[in-house]
Amino acid sequence: MAGGKETPRQKMIGMMYLVLTAMLALNVSKEIINAFVTQDNQMLVNNNNLVEGINGFMTKFSNLELDINSKKSFLKWKPKVMEVNKLANELDDYLLGNLNKMMEESEQKADWFAKASETQYTTWQPIESITKKEDYDIATRLFGGEKSSEGYKKGGEIREKLLELRDSLLLTMGNYSQRKNQFMLKPEWLQDNKILEQELTKVEHPDKLKLVSIYNTLSQPETLENHDQQQAWQLVKFDHQPIVGAIGVFTEMRNQVRMAQQKALELVASKVEEPIMKINKIEPQLIAKKSYLNQGESMDVQVGIIAYDSTATYPIKYKIGGREVSSMNNNFTLKASSVGQQSVNGSLVLDLADGPREFPWSFDYTVGKPMGTIASPEYNVLYAGYDNIIEASISGYSSTDVKVECAGCSSFVKKGSQYIAKVNGGTKTVEIKAIAKGSVTVRKYNVYGKPKPELSFVGKEFGAAPLALIKQGKKLVIRSPKSSPLKIQYQIVSYDLEVMVNNKNLGTKMSSANLSSKGRGMLNNLKRGSKIYISNVKYKELGSSKVKPIHGIILKAI
Repeated sequence: MAGGKETPRQKMIGMMYLVLTAMLALNVSKEIINAFVTQDNQMLVNNNNLVEGINGFMTKFSNLELDINSKKSFLKWKPKVMEVNKLANELDDYLLGNLNKMMEESEQKADWFAKASETQYTTWQPIESITKKEDYDIATRLFGGEKSSEGYKKGGEIREKLLELRDSLLLTMGNYSQRKNQFMLKPEWLQDNKILEQELTKVEHPDKLKLVSIYNTLSQPETLENHDQQQAWQLVKFDHQPIVGAIGVFTEMRNQVRMAQQKALELVASKVEEPIMKINKIEPQLIAKKSYLNQGESMDVQVGIIAYDSTATYPIKYKIGGREVSSMNNNFTLKASSVGQQSVNGSLVLDLADGPREFPWSFDYTVGKPMGTIASPEYNVLYAGYDNIIEASISGYSSTDVKVECAGCSSFVKKGSQYIAKVNGGTKTVEIKAIAKGSVTVRKYNVYGKPKPELSFVGKEFGAAPLALIKQGKKLVIRSPKSSPLKIQYQIVSYDLEVMVNNKNLGTKMSSANLSSKGRGMLNNLKRGSKIYISNVKYKELGSSKVKPIHGIILKAI
């Protein structure tokens, strides 16, 4: 386009085309990165959806264990359920830990992705806020790279972990006895899916399809095709992968773990005999915390199901207005005869295999107009020694017409449109009341002490940690438990660091959370099998001068 025989005008046009082509290439790259961000968010949502399904299985299993019809059958399978969950959760923790390590190198921020230990739900910082979305070096260095590199070995380790989970799940779920029949699955059958399917067919294993499905879900070939050539698994997955692409790789693997876990639990559910009760009808049910909204409010709504036997009658007993009532029909009418807080409670009688059983229920409701509301937007209780935020209003009245007071609070101060409630230690309950021209709304709160903070070093609270990870440790971290809703910041005042190397005890004292140069030097001398001891830890809440002790940490380098 810019040859010597072209006119100056033709040369200029040619240069403009080159510039335009470059600009289009940049825009395409940006669109690809944005596509990764969208995909990452959706895959993370899918992960929580899979976890929600798994939690649904656990709720079902809890009910099966309680019911006499299915208890005996379920208890036989319960150890397998616990083992499956243990194996899957441990590998998910491992994958999440490596993902957070990559994010910390990219964004210098720990725990970009966090997981609740009880529910296993994952929360995350906005993907779109990542500053190094296009960085191709970090994932390559940590999990790919040259064959002799640590990253290449780490990537291979991740693949091996997935295969180990696959084999463990299959051996756990494939070997059992039922009705005097012994079903088996041998380790040597796990070489590939064809051998597995052939052997399961030979022994007429009743769960062949489910077991092969688990196998295929977690299988990771040693090499994958990339640009018409076979390359190592870790190179295809991580080499020259941008940060937002590597997030998707890890989330895909976490989703594979959860899908395999769910398939294993489905297998258990298919084995447990005897339903809790006969069900022949299922109807949708809208589930919400309240049925009244003020203008500008929002509410989370869930659509659930009601399952029941439409041919059966469900006798009920209930108390209302001090009067006890029994009925063979499970319907009754509530009449709003007086204003204020009301309640009705009773029991539903179900005829189960071991005879009739009563299931208690209760329903609280308010009669009156206008309706008042008091809510704590952060949590359901008040905490002693903490600034508890309270919102109070009565619909139909402006905030200047509403008086709010707290019986039992050490102080109760209005701040903007909210109130700050402080409670002394030793107080068990407080009562908050909103009053507007004769309309009164009252709510009682239980008072809890503030939960103790948690310590961690290199992301570990106890147990073992990789030697390389320990050597990278820079500071002792103290924070509120993940299950706590409180927004409290803490500061490490001092602690003792000791290490045992070659039967020699070395120690030093730290005057802040950060390791001193001597402390870092001690860690650099560690070997596999060495232990580190963090003790005599003192901390305080930011803004407070009161120093408190907390338990230490013992870690073993592996």
